[in-house]
Amino acid sequence: MHDYHLLPLGARLHELGIDRPTGFFLHTPWSEPDMVERLPNHRELMKSTLKYDLLGFQTNRDLNNYSAYLRTHFGLETSDDVVTTERGQTRLKKFPIGIDPKQFADYLAAALSPAEQEKVSSLLQNFEGSKFAIGVGRLDYTKGIDKRVEGFNQLLSFQRCRPGGCRLEGGCLCKC
Repeated sequence: MHDYHLLPLGARLHELGIDRPTGFFLHTPWSEPDMVERLPNHRELMKSTLKYDLLGFQTNRDLNNYSAYLRTHFGLETSDDVVTTERGQTRLKKFPIGIDPKQFADYLAAALSPAEQEKVSSLLQNFEGSKFAIGVGRLDYTKGIDKRVEGFNQLLSFQRCRPGGCRLEGGCLCKC
């Protein structure tokens, strides 16, 4: 399972008598404890997460933020990426998301027709010497659009690009 609105589902499944291993992967950043505290019923919500057998996070920072909340509010410590409660053990793991750029480029090159390869070559020649920041995603606050633009502005302000040499390209995918 993934997405914030499904956090309590593991607990609910256990309440219904479903005794199967459950896991939850959060594909967005996990906030620091002081941000989580702002949620109504944050303690109940966090207790419900401990009903999962496995909780997955994208980064060490996310995992550490989650663990810090458990330590601060419940006095729970993790040992070897496991937290133990009256229910049993919940494993905490990092599962980074990403791709191998070279492998992706190889797959793409193999899939292109000769005409498509010609178009790509032509585009690359037109932008030779330029640096690109490319992002594709939904345009909503959970995707960090503001941070991406801020980062690009910092790049420009540090003059790491010659005039006209850096381009920001974006795409919008609709989640309909």
